[in-house]
Amino acid sequence: MKFVANARQRATGIYLLLSILVIAGIYEAVGLPSAIFPTVTFPIVKVIADVGEEPAAQMMPTVTRVLEEAILRVPGIVLVRSTTSRGSTEISAEFGWGTDMKAALDRVQAETQRVRPDLPPQTRIDAEWMNTAIFPIQGYALTSSTETQAQLWDLAQYTLKPALVRIPGVSQVQIQGGRQREFQVRLNTQALAGRALTASDVVQAIQASNDVVSTGLSEQNHELYLTLVTGRVTGKEDLAKIAVPVPGGQPATLSDLGTIIVTDEVSYVRTTADGQTAVLVNIVRQPSANTVAIADAIDKIFRDQPDILPKDVHWSNFYDQASFVAGSVGGARDAIIIGVVLAAVVLLLFLRNVTFTLIAVAAIPLTVAIVGLALGAVGQTINLMTLAGIAAALGLIADDSIVVIENIESHHARASLRRTSDPELHPDLEQDLHDATATGAGELAPALVGSSLSTIVILLPFALLSGVVGAFFKPLALTMALALVISLVIALVVVPVSVGVFHRYQPATEVPSQSRLKRIARATGRSLAPIRERLAPMLERAGRGYSRLVDIFVGRASASVAVVVALLVVAYLLYGRIGTDFLPAMDEGS
Repeated sequence: MKFVANARQRATGIYLLLSILVIAGIYEAVGLPSAIFPTVTFPIVKVIADVGEEPAAQMMPTVTRVLEEAILRVPGIVLVRSTTSRGSTEISAEFGWGTDMKAALDRVQAETQRVRPDLPPQTRIDAEWMNTAIFPIQGYALTSSTETQAQLWDLAQYTLKPALVRIPGVSQVQIQGGRQREFQVRLNTQALAGRALTASDVVQAIQASNDVVSTGLSEQNHELYLTLVTGRVTGKEDLAKIAVPVPGGQPATLSDLGTIIVTDEVSYVRTTADGQTAVLVNIVRQPSANTVAIADAIDKIFRDQPDILPKDVHWSNFYDQASFVAGSVGGARDAIIIGVVLAAVVLLLFLRNVTFTLIAVAAIPLTVAIVGLALGAVGQTINLMTLAGIAAALGLIADDSIVVIENIESHHARASLRRTSDPELHPDLEQDLHDATATGAGELAPALVGSSLSTIVILLPFALLSGVVGAFFKPLALTMALALVISLVIALVVVPVSVGVFHRYQPATEVPSQSRLKRIARATGRSLAPIRERLAPMLERAGRGYSRLVDIFVGRASASVAVVVALLVVAYLLYGRIGTDFLPAMDEGS
């Protein structure tokens, strides 16, 4: 009670602090990264080794086993799984939950590089950790009725990819489909046999010639110059001039040994969009990036550079995760607005006081705004789980303020009644109302604190879950806990202070104010009067029925226990019929 009275004397400071927190919360929420799921880093490192067309039987001893033994040296390894196919090995290194995956990835990469000399020379190794940000967030298709697949691939690789990868938050731009142009040397077997050459001799000659080699330093004009000799092939003519050593004879050029043509590479993958062969461009975000901001930046590139694509090339969006995220945020926003409106109607219906109603419903958006600041402070993002936490906590947020307002209004009514019955004993009604506000809030403080703490304790096990389930439920539990704590503080501090500042008692002898707000409130009260009159008998009957039901169960304890046991049995039977899944089925709209 004394705390509420002291808080009212510092109303200006409280409102200033509240304004700063709300503005900072809105600013932080707008800038938070947004995605469908929370950013979860799974304790898995994937290692993929590519050795061209090496047979699987040869891959096992020369690549798979070597990499497995190297990865097993990494501290914290729980399990290593591998899949070997022709020319490719995929290894999954599993660690325990809670492992520093950045350090684990560094150690895995270090071990794979340590055994690099033991692997075939053409081996390419790629290692990355597994998290929810490795999957594409946007997918686009390039189609054309006049451009070839090779031209579309060149456009995506050399024009679009450099522009897209510069967008803040983009981690990778993946290009699928299309054809790459290549030189093909179709060797003449008779020419090879006449010079005692094999196809491998030709390959080695091309690899040795198509290179840039340093020949040392040259001093001139008191300066040192690095001299380079290049044999890089820039066209079909350069390739034809490459010399192939012939044992016991003069070197032969490639043009002597076969025919050189320029054609598309052989591809066994077909990608289509809108019924046409297409080149696909997938965008992968960084773990801390904003999906919606990346999509907006991509659209901005094509608005600002309309000539980035030829006129006969069509750019279409076949997968749009940003619209799904924006829809989720919009749905949470609409839920908050609807909740505020419904809470205002119910409060106005029963309290018939526009000031009390506005104070109670204002607590909801204020709490949500400050929750946005708290989520940013603890490193969370805007995703389905945090939005679900806010939506689930809306009722609890509104309940805290409503019960405080209702109890304060009840004490105000008693103070007014005492003033009417004995004016001389209670001459200062304004002070009595302030005392009633402090008493009403103080009475509920222990109950509200206990209620909020009990709910937070219930959420605590969800925050302590491990594994994939814990990674997804932790943001939900954390968001609800933060919302409850912030709502409790607003209900016990801001709401009583606002009642003391904005609620004014108007004696019956004074002329009613004709302000627009007052007129609206009186008109709303008159329009809701028939509804109150209709609901009154129903509420009265419901109250009598509830009282009789309580009397029955309190007087017959055995019947109460039997009903509870029956409900538990029914719940168990129904639980066995409910299907299970990791995540509900979702339609992302694409």
